[in-house]
Amino acid sequence: MNDEPEQNQSESSEPMVNPTGDLPSGIARLRAEWEKLGLGKQSAGKPRVGIEPIIFPEPVGDYKVPVEEARAKLGLSEEAMTRLLDGGGVDSILVRFGDEVVRMVSESALERFMEDSGMDTSRSDSVFVPVSEIAAALESIRAEMAELRDIQSRQLQQFKDILLLELRNLKEQDRDLTSFVYDLTMALEELFPKLKRRKRSSPPEENQ
Repeated sequence: MNDEPEQNQSESSEPMVNPTGDLPSGIARLRAEWEKLGLGKQSAGKPRVGIEPIIFPEPVGDYKVPVEEARAKLGLSEEAMTRLLDGGGVDSILVRFGDEVVRMVSESALERFMEDSGMDTSRSDSVFVPVSEIAAALESIRAEMAELRDIQSRQLQQFKDILLLELRNLKEQDRDLTSFVYDLTMALEELFPKLKRRKRSSPPEENQ
């Protein structure tokens, strides 16, 4: 008699299962809802059809700040700027410029974010330099450095040529001087035969 109520109680305490007998019906219903929302395991492996982004043919409204200039103005890294845009902290759109698609940031949204962040907008504007100007300045510096290296190379080659010419002149002068001394000696011997005979007959200094 006592065993029968306990058995009924244990059977009633067991969770209800779905018709397949795999999971409780409550969990099965939750998983079914997850599948509908695309959160289930089966849907995780399925390729999702992405929404094509809207690309504007020209800047719209106050979306006039390229994302790189906005990032430089805020002093953020690329990763931090991406998180800021993805989180909606700053509004942006995609604009096509020829073959290139550029993300443009809203000026008002950028200023509002800077004000909310406690950044001095007037100071940042005074020290901010557009990326395009920085790139142009770097390119100008590279061109000047290349020109300077070319000038230095030409000057060094000219200096080497001058040194070689001077060495050649010194060798020529040395040969000319040697020839001059020899000719002078021969002329003196011809003019002063006694000197020539004395030179030939004089004993070496060692024997003296």
